Amino acid sequence: MDNPEKRSYEHVKISDLQAAPRNARTRSKRQIDQIANSIRRFGFTNPVLIDDARVIIAGHGPVSAAKDVGLTEVPCLLLSSMTAEDKRAYVIADNKLALNAGWDTQILASELNPTHGDWHTTTQMGAGA
Repeated sequence: MDNPEKRSYEHVKISDLQAAPRNARTRSKRQIDQIANSIRRFGFTNPVLIDDARVIIAGHGPVSAAKDVGLTEVPCLLLSSMTAEDKRAYVIADNKLALNAGWDTQILASELNPTHGDWHTTTQMGAGA
């Protein structure tokens, strides 16, 4: 289990980061473009989770998109105390848990309603390609 006292936040050069060799999650060019649009609109808002060897635990998609946007560094949260087993489990859990979420369709429809004032298309929000 990760020890919160052994976490540190830092900006890391993208060239110093390594993709996790056993990351089973795939991303299409379209999804990377969507993430890049979101970064352009809102900035890089979630730190990449990395280990001591600067291997990415979570954040592969945003790192790929950050390269496309022209960023050279990204914010990272260093998780020093995770075991190899914990890292492998977290990579799967982090990706799978997001897939298990749903939408409140009434609230979503209301939020996407163009009469709501400061209207943005899904492309402007970073969700469209």
